[in-house]
Amino acid sequence: MDQEPAKLREAYGRTMFGQSCLLARRLVEAGVRYVTVGMPGWDTHTNNFRDMKDKLLPVLDMAYSALLEDVQVRGMMDSTLIICMGEFGRTPKINAEAGRDHWPATQVFALGGGGIKTGLVIGDTNERSEYPTDRPLSVQDFGATVYHALGVAPSLEYVSTESRPIKVLAGGQPISEIIS
Repeated sequence: MDQEPAKLREAYGRTMFGQSCLLARRLVEAGVRYVTVGMPGWDTHTNNFRDMKDKLLPVLDMAYSALLEDVQVRGMMDSTLIICMGEFGRTPKINAEAGRDHWPATQVFALGGGGIKTGLVIGDTNERSEYPTDRPLSVQDFGATVYHALGVAPSLEYVSTESRPIKVLAGGQPISEIIS
């Protein structure tokens, strides 16, 4: 990391997440095929708005945008899929502790690179983001899209040592609007 210019390290942010995103880029550049970067703190059951404004969103915005730009400048965007997502959505209703609880009915994710068409919003929810109203997608659809971008057929099966076929994905179709 010390080999990176100080200006680039600053662009990512001098946070654990920012520097981890920079390290992820370096790992991919060195040939590592799959990297996960985590950012704790999103389980905002209390003080959701303060934590999002002061702690979470500034760090995410800085590091994620720097990663996308850095990968683009280095000519790695078509061969690198960058996914930004959490484990599920948050309740549309604020709880008694100014937080938002778990809400699996809706979720947002962003994809960049990897041959995925960008600048599109797929799907919609009702005005409170409680439920999908247009183009609902499943976890399997997301998985099929990622596999497609990685060049893995979503229908791929492996055979276990007991000669049982095991699918890599139980259903789902790649999101056609974003597949090149």
